[in-house]
Amino acid sequence: MISQNISIFNDVLGPVITGPSSSHTGGAVRIGLLIRNLLPEFKEAVVYVEDFPGAYGPTLEGFKSADAFAAGLLGMDVDDARIRFGRKMAEEQGLSVRFDLRTFPDAEYVGMAAIRLSSDDTAVEAVAASIGGGMVRLLEIDGVPVDIWGSANEVLILTDGTDPAKLKDAAIKIIEKETKIVRNKICKSGNQEKGIRSTKDGNNSGSQILEICMEDPLSKEGRRALEELAIGKGRVCCLDAILTVSERAEQQPLPFTTVPELNEYLERTGCGMMEAAVRYEMAVSGWSREKVLHYAESMAREMRRSAEEGLEGDIKLCGFAKTHAGILRDATEMKDKLLPLGIADRALYYAMAVMELNGGMGSIVTCPTAGSSGVVPGMLLAMQDEMELTMEEAAEGLMVAGLIGLFVAILANFDGSDGGCQAEMSSACAMGAGMACYLIGGTDIQIQRAAVLCFEGLMGLVCDPIAVYVEVPCIPRNPMGAAVGFTMANLARSGY
Repeated sequence: MISQNISIFNDVLGPVITGPSSSHTGGAVRIGLLIRNLLPEFKEAVVYVEDFPGAYGPTLEGFKSADAFAAGLLGMDVDDARIRFGRKMAEEQGLSVRFDLRTFPDAEYVGMAAIRLSSDDTAVEAVAASIGGGMVRLLEIDGVPVDIWGSANEVLILTDGTDPAKLKDAAIKIIEKETKIVRNKICKSGNQEKGIRSTKDGNNSGSQILEICMEDPLSKEGRRALEELAIGKGRVCCLDAILTVSERAEQQPLPFTTVPELNEYLERTGCGMMEAAVRYEMAVSGWSREKVLHYAESMAREMRRSAEEGLEGDIKLCGFAKTHAGILRDATEMKDKLLPLGIADRALYYAMAVMELNGGMGSIVTCPTAGSSGVVPGMLLAMQDEMELTMEEAAEGLMVAGLIGLFVAILANFDGSDGGCQAEMSSACAMGAGMACYLIGGTDIQIQRAAVLCFEGLMGLVCDPIAVYVEVPCIPRNPMGAAVGFTMANLARSGY
């Protein structure tokens, strides 16, 4: 399961990131962004990673993970075009960012990293993991187990010897003057999961952390009041939410979390897959129906923008491949040069264009990952062109795609380094096929069958990028995925 509160807009559709990898570029940015707030005035950072296929060590250069870690530590977000200059910008600001190897025995995730920050008189070390699609988890701070996703605005009071319970009530009173409390807990050292702990010295046996999650960030005055409360007792850190959908104090019950529950909900309410997707996201986010669909429409517009930018061909890929999407489009339009594939023709060059932009560190929509970010846009834009779909219809299609991906996020994850390319491509194809089947009038069961057929056809696909670049076989697999998605949508719609 990817996160505690699965959201279509957090875990499946989005975020908009700078490529080439949602796990190893976007995830690295987010890990740095979370950890920097533990010591914003740091002067030196040492990033510890593992060195085996799928881990961060081999991707420091090819996936630009090293620059991404540095960019996050500088406060950049995942869509910042300056990520590629992360290390250079850190050096220009007089900050030292170094990299070293470390093992994380028996860790739950492949994309593990530890970062040690130090200033003149303070140091802190945290362990985190990238878990696919740009999602991350902060697992440990100075030997104390935590579980922070960036899904809420948080106050942490790091104590050493002082009982956090003595600070909790006063801290909550300060925070409640400005915003609502989502939850709070005291985190203690000594019960971390096997293999997560990575600090090299000291047992931090007296360390405890008071964690308070809230709906809105604190003002400067609120932070100052907490710092005064903690004088001589601990150090206050404020972490801002980094996800699109943030946690709230009052959470509506989710209408379903499994496919059987979804089908029971469809039968009981009489609504279809699209409306069920909207209602689910309304429940998890607290957004209005209009806001949910407006955000989905903004994702459709971002997909169109990224495909058109990719087709311009003015892209320098990170590795050795050359751009080809524009050439494919021109050859397709000549008609007498290639086999006519109908609507798939457009989908192929749109999907390739998005992936080439991603490979050149352009801005794309993770859907559900950067490595599979061309499939759903390729299919959607081709259908918009051929069927003259409105942006409202495109948004509806994306909500259906998001609903298919939701169950993958709940049951497994999208991380190619963990589950192979089948985790990314199979999921993207299933999402695209379900979307396409909906847009041509498929029934709820046909939409689900279209998704299942994609999983059946693509399970077992390995993740083995050549020379550690998101180019071969990643780029050509996306137009392949778009073609598979259309094929399975037609099979399901015909009653297969």
